[in-house]
Amino acid sequence: MTYTTLPIIIIASLALSVSLSLFYIHHKIKNFYKGIDFWAAGVLVHVIGFIIYTGLFADNTNIVYYLGNGLFLLGMLSFYHGINLFIDHKTNYKRILSVLIFSTSISLVYFYIFPNILVRQVFMTLLILYLIFEILFIAVGLKKANDTRFARPIYIFSLTFILLLIARIILIAINKLDHFLPQMGMTHNSVIKLLGAVLFTMLGYMVAVIINARAIYDLQKEREMYEVVSVTDYLTKLPNRLALERYVKSTMKQGKHFALAFIDFDEFKKVNDKYGHLIGDRVIVEFAKTLMALQDENMFTARYGGDEFITVIRNYDSIESVKEVIKMYVQEIASNIQFDDVAKTLSLSIGVSLYPEHSDNLEDLIGRADSALSIVKTKQKNSIHFFDESDNVFDK
Repeated sequence: MTYTTLPIIIIASLALSVSLSLFYIHHKIKNFYKGIDFWAAGVLVHVIGFIIYTGLFADNTNIVYYLGNGLFLLGMLSFYHGINLFIDHKTNYKRILSVLIFSTSISLVYFYIFPNILVRQVFMTLLILYLIFEILFIAVGLKKANDTRFARPIYIFSLTFILLLIARIILIAINKLDHFLPQMGMTHNSVIKLLGAVLFTMLGYMVAVIINARAIYDLQKEREMYEVVSVTDYLTKLPNRLALERYVKSTMKQGKHFALAFIDFDEFKKVNDKYGHLIGDRVIVEFAKTLMALQDENMFTARYGGDEFITVIRNYDSIESVKEVIKMYVQEIASNIQFDDVAKTLSLSIGVSLYPEHSDNLEDLIGRADSALSIVKTKQKNSIHFFDESDNVFDK
């Protein structure tokens, strides 16, 4: 078996750098992603096996055959295990271990009892081919799960390696595997082993890129999730105060007028006292669902806290149209609070302030709507009150 020293040094150096980079990545993000250390070990062990197989450092046939091929297989297994850990795929290794034990027994027979190099070469090629197919099956599963970012390089690696091994079997069959290639200074077998080491090193490099890409993608998704959580009420899934603030500020920047309706249940405390807080929460959730069902593109509703909600109504034609929308709320919502076999009829009190008539900032608008709501609560519940500086306008 003949090799030139320079390609071996280049491949070994690249494999070592890829392996070290994967070990470094594992050290930094091992709490988030599993299996990277096995990938790093797989690349390193595979290339060490390749170096031993070259015979540059040991020309003993037993060492070259068993240690070299053994490290090849160990590198494949390590990489296979790393993939399973990375995608959190539970795998039963009994099949693989059974195949390896059987294959080792057969190879010992053809190495010592019936020495036949061609049979050994075919057998070892088929064993590596089997492990490659196991890795390919993982890629098929990833494709079905729509994780093509990770599946694609495994496909490329597996299919290329399969073609390489098929070429090796053909060369064995026509007895040309160990024929010398003068133009390359190596045998066919040496070239195939060299290409296999290059493929494994390239796969390690692609994996490092994939890990970084996935980390960036997962970070973006996590940020999006936290962004949604930060503007969503945990109970009703309606927008919360922060979302309300952003929406109102955006509407103000657009120069659009709007009405801000502060909505509160009448005697909601009695519901909690009589039925308990769990039922009270169910009432609030059903109320929120009804609110959302009644909304259109010109309305925005947020939970302000407890049993208090704020609805922003944009693009209205007149105060009367705002009154009609709010009266629809009172009529439709309060009489439609029901869940399971329980139906609740509750009344609503609503205070309203207008932008920009009553204020040009959100805090004052909420404060004035709340003042209007207090008047409703004091004078006549189940009513609507529009804020007025003289406080002499009361609408129902």
